[in-house]
Amino acid sequence: MLKKVLLLSTLLLFALALAIIGINYLTSYLFLKIPWLLAVSVFLGVLTGGLTSKLKNKSLPKVPAGQVKRHNTGSFLEHWGTAAGIFLLMLSGLLLHGNPSLFQTNFHFLGLFLALFFGSYFLADFFASKKYFGLLPNLLDIFDGTIKKYLFRAKWNDNGKYLSSQKSAFLLFTTFGIGISVTGLIKIAGLLWRLPPELVKISTLVHDITSVLFAAVVFIHILLVLTVAAHRRLLRSWFTGTVPDESRKIPTPDPPEKEPGGDIPE
Repeated sequence: MLKKVLLLSTLLLFALALAIIGINYLTSYLFLKIPWLLAVSVFLGVLTGGLTSKLKNKSLPKVPAGQVKRHNTGSFLEHWGTAAGIFLLMLSGLLLHGNPSLFQTNFHFLGLFLALFFGSYFLADFFASKKYFGLLPNLLDIFDGTIKKYLFRAKWNDNGKYLSSQKSAFLLFTTFGIGISVTGLIKIAGLLWRLPPELVKISTLVHDITSVLFAAVVFIHILLVLTVAAHRRLLRSWFTGTVPDESRKIPTPDPPEKEPGGDIPE
């Protein structure tokens, strides 16, 4: 999997670099010139995500002894492709608040196109593969596995593929992401049609607030990955696809010894 990941990462970064260079020479606003391209990105994301979900179980790769499967190239694209789009949106959004320009606005469009494509790719696979059973947190995950664990240092044993804190982070990302998407859509509609100024103003305020909250969750997420050993161990699996089988490390008790002249105690 490592070779595939490196190849896909190189192609993605190369295409992204070309796109950034290209928008530097544009003389019109992409939000006004080709807003329909954002709908195309959603359509393509849903299409490829749905197809990937149907085809990924056709040929299961061999897993080395002592390892268990955690990720594939599709999940790598879902996570890191969406992350790339989000970071472009955060950077361009910050620049737009400082000194808005044609390049920065089109840069924001590029980040939105990327985030919409990979986000739609993920959502199609999310529902088609029924990942919501493993990714959505319950109350124990939120309170015991996240809040009490990290704020009050309470003991908590995670079970399943994802840590409780990862599930809680996913819920926050989804909630804030929906707020950003809906308000952003209203802002784009305000550029194309005449909407009530008050609606656009409120949407802009909510868009900015949810974006700041989203950025804060991203920062905490990165901080936990870098500082908590349990998270750092899982980071490598994005590139190798597997993690060590922890169940093999659980020692099994030796059978009771037979006492001289007696039977084995029950």
